[in-house]
Amino acid sequence: MYAMVSYMDDEFSKVLSALKKKGMYKDSLIVFHSDNGGEVMGAGLCGGNNWPLTGGKFSLNTLTARLGLFALRPPNHPTPPQANSRISKAGFV
Repeated sequence: MYAMVSYMDDEFSKVLSALKKKGMYKDSLIVFHSDNGGEVMGAGLCGGNNWPLTGGKFSLNTLTARLGLFALRPPNHPTPPQANSRISKAGFV
C-alpha cells in the first residue's frame, strides 16, 4: 500500500510541476479522486476482487461508494462558500 501511495504522490507532483512550468497552475482547478474498486460484473469473470468490501464498479454498495476526493482551487482566487456536507464526485461531471 505504501508503494502505491508513494507512486501516486510522485506522479501528482509531476503534474503540478508541469502545470507550473507551463504557467497554467494559477488558473487550474485540480480534482483528485479514487476509484470504486475492481470490475466484478459477470460472476467475477472480469478478475476484480474488492474483498472485504462488497460491490465494485457500477455499484453503490458499502464502502466502495465512499471514496476519497479533494479539489485544489487556484491560488489567489476568492474563497468559495464552504459547506460541511458530503459531496459526490458525480457533481464534478
